[in-house]
Amino acid sequence: MSRGFVFCLALLGLAASSSAIASAATVTIDGQPVTDAFLKDGHLMIPFREPLEALGATVSWSDATNIASAELNGAQLVTVKIGSTEATVTSHPRTLRAAPVLENHLAYIPVETLQDISYASVQYAPDGQSARVSGWDLAGINDVGSNSFPVLYIWGSILVVGGFSYLIAAFLVARDSLRHR
Repeated sequence: MSRGFVFCLALLGLAASSSAIASAATVTIDGQPVTDAFLKDGHLMIPFREPLEALGATVSWSDATNIASAELNGAQLVTVKIGSTEATVTSHPRTLRAAPVLENHLAYIPVETLQDISYASVQYAPDGQSARVSGWDLAGINDVGSNSFPVLYIWGSILVVGGFSYLIAAFLVARDSLRHR
């Protein structure tokens, strides 16, 4: 055999082994394996549709805009654009750690996006080629952001009470210092 032929075979073997490594990526969500997970530029990518539909969301795709979106109970859950790290999660803008990609006519998102959607926990294996997602649940997700008024009211009240307390304390200190002159 010629050296060139052996070199080409070695390159083909290397390419095959590297694609096997990429396809060997595994992701489980609450113990259920996700099909077609792969590693791209250091990020584990999973299909957009599969985990969302498994929990009852309705997924749609626009060829014209390259946008994938999911709704749950008629409310917007998540919208991503292929090639962009900008996303919308429960009507709030978010920046993803990696841009979604289109592979074999399917939209893929970084597994970390599940944290943004449902506050799930993502634990990576030391090799970075597999991950476990736990606490993946969309129950009550449409309430995200809608309950911000009570939180703001409580913090506002704390600040107002604190401000008045500071003013009263400052007044008492000033009054005492005037009395002792």
